[in-house]
Amino acid sequence: HEYSGRISVQKFGGERGFAVVDSAMKDFSLSAKATLFGQGAAGISFRALDTENFMCAEIDSKDNAVRLWKKVNGEKHEISSVSKPLAVNTQYGISVEAAGTSIKVYIDNVLTVEGVDDMPVAGIIGIVPRICDVAFDNFTCN
Repeated sequence: HEYSGRISVQKFGGERGFAVVDSAMKDFSLSAKATLFGQGAAGISFRALDTENFMCAEIDSKDNAVRLWKKVNGEKHEISSVSKPLAVNTQYGISVEAAGTSIKVYIDNVLTVEGVDDMPVAGIIGIVPRICDVAFDNFTCN
């Protein structure tokens, strides 16, 4: 599966996203290049059952953080996060490896966040910008 392109958010913030791999996957490895055009976040959602139940690996230039989080029945739960300076208009490589309950997030090929979660369900994979426009390039998933 491959995707490249720019997606935008509403003028006053919010979020908008879409599926890039529409077959349900539980264990996978994926990579993408993301550029944030403003202070905000770019996320890769995965194991998504719907808009209320999914996991997300996110880079956030507003809070200078990399996060792994999930939504369960619409309620957000942070699994793990680290502080990391992230500049706007700069491309970052994001990779996610999910195997069973283990999830690893790499930024520019460096393991940055990892977590264990009991939500090892198969679901759809997508991309989500939050607060700012984001360009995704070279999105691949195996």
